[in-house]
Formats: sequence, C-alpha cells, structure tokens
Amino acid sequence: MVFAFSARQSGVQMYVCNREHYGLLPVPLKAQQSVEDESESFIHTITEALIDHDIEPSEHLHSQPSPQDTMGFDKIILVNLKRRLDRRTRMLKTMSSLGLHTVLEEAVDGKALNSSQLQALGIEMMPGYKDPYSGRVLTRGEIGCFLSHYSIWKQVVENGIPKVLVLEDDVRFEPRFKRRIQSIMDDVVKTQLDWDLIYVGRKRMQVQQPEQSVDGVNNLVKADYSYWTLGYALSLQGAKKLLDAKPLSKMLPVDEYLPVMFNKHPNTAFMTHFEPRDLKAFSWKQTGTGSTPSRRPSRAASRPWLRTASAERCPPPAARASRDEL
Repeated sequence: MVFAFSARQSGVQMYVCNREHYGLLPVPLKAQQSVEDESESFIHTITEALIDHDIEPSEHLHSQPSPQDTMGFDKIILVNLKRRLDRRTRMLKTMSSLGLHTVLEEAVDGKALNSSQLQALGIEMMPGYKDPYSGRVLTRGEIGCFLSHYSIWKQVVENGIPKVLVLEDDVRFEPRFKRRIQSIMDDVVKTQLDWDLIYVGRKRMQVQQPEQSVDGVNNLVKADYSYWTLGYALSLQGAKKLLDAKPLSKMLPVDEYLPVMFNKHPNTAFMTHFEPRDLKAFSWKQTGTGSTPSRRPSRAASRPWLRTASAERCPPPAARASRDEL
C-alpha cells in the first residue's frame, strides 16, 4: 500500500497483473471500526493465506503466542485423516492464529477398511439406500466419515462432556468467526435454549420455505434439511440421541443421518428406520436462498461461518468428495 501511494505521488505508471498470485491484503477498515476489528481482519488474512501457502512468521520479529481458548466449549475437536498431513498442518496453524485450543481426532480411513472389519463393527448398510444425486450405494469413504463422527459421539457420552465443537479439516473460516459464534452461544445460554446440535458449516438443501428464527438468539434458526458436517456444536444429550438410534446397523451417510434424526429428511423411507427422531437441531441464519441443485451440491454454494478450503479444486459434486474423504 505504501509503495502504491508513493508511486502515485511520484507520477509513476502502475499496471495490475492478474497472472500471478502475489499475496493477500486485509480489507481496508471503515472509519468507525476499531483496533480489534483491524486485528480480526489481519488474522483472517493470515488464515486465508494458509490455504495455499505454508507461511511462517519472520524470524526477525518476536511475537507473543496467542492465548488459546475453546470459546466456552468443553472441547474443540478437529477430525483429520492421518495420511492428510497437509490438512492437519494448515488447520493447526489456522487454529493457533485464531487463538483456539484444538484436540486432534484421527479419522477412520474408510479406504483401509475390509469386509471383516465392517462385520466385526456390526455395520450393515440401510436396505435400499442409494445416493439421491448419483444413484450409487454407500462408499468406503462415506463409511469412514460416519465412523469418525460416531467415534466422537461415543467419546462425548462416555466422558460426560457437556458440549463440543466438531470441525473437519478442510474448513475455511469466514471473517469474525470466533466473535460471531461466541455471541450465538452467549445468547443460547441466556435464553436457556434446549439444543442438541447447532450447524456452523452446512449446505442448506430445503430452500422453498424460510427457516424459523429462534426468539432471543440473533442469527439462529431451526435447521431444515441440510448437507455436510463441516462444523457443528454438539451437546451431551444430542450425542446420546445419535447413539441411541443404533445407526451402525442401518448406515447411511452421516449428513443424511443428521436430518433424519431431526425429522427433516425429504425421504420418508429413510426416516422409518429411526425412532425417535427428536434431535433439536439449529443453525446459523444463512443469507440468501440460492436454489436446490440438480446434482450433488458444491460446497462453494453458500456462505456459512465455515466453508470448504478447497471448493474450487474439489472433484465434481456428484462424487460426494465431502464424505469420501475427511
């Protein structure tokens, strides 16, 4: 910015080159914004740069480590495949930049599972299940994805953890993520909202009707049919409900299972396999309605607090890349 200003003052002609990526700049602040806003903007710029570049602070500058917290959750759990070191490295640096303390959860590698292991776990596919967009059956990657989240639900129940935030390792944080989620959770406590699950990253699938707002909690709605498990808050009672339904013996993809459990899945045949379907699910209020796609939806289609870090580089949506590999 200083160089550009100096060049203009000196009458030096400048040209814009879009062929190469030279870096990122924070969005200029408005006059009424504070130093805290500037700090958040700069941190967001760092997290964006980490998506494509493994950056390190200058060795010539000394900086104090950022204080780490969990935003009021008892744990923030990051799900990551052991073989995806690239994603793990990026996410740990991103979480450190955001000042978030994270616990790593090794994801189940579905591609490494064999039939004997599936049988030993008591896993059976839901009879007649086919992907709504591609028409194919459940993949090993989707099984691994389900088991990864199932393992977290079990840990929550076995250890009596009141509430956790679950994040997958390909998320991309929107500006002011931390402040916004803390504001939501503060309002949830003040209003004594009875909740089981709160999406913080999803693709809204039912767009014909508006979702119902929650009284006393800004930007929170009762969740309708949604895809993805990018990020969600989960309570102890919510984890119990997800386990009590015995989903391993009638498995379907995890982001189909969740809407079934809060009774919002459009396929009533899926829902007949699970009782009761009383999960209390909520979500951030998504701006804009979009449209229901005719194939597996792109993760780039919405603007949640979390979105995928690889939206423009992922395989075609029909491949369900979001569930085939965490």
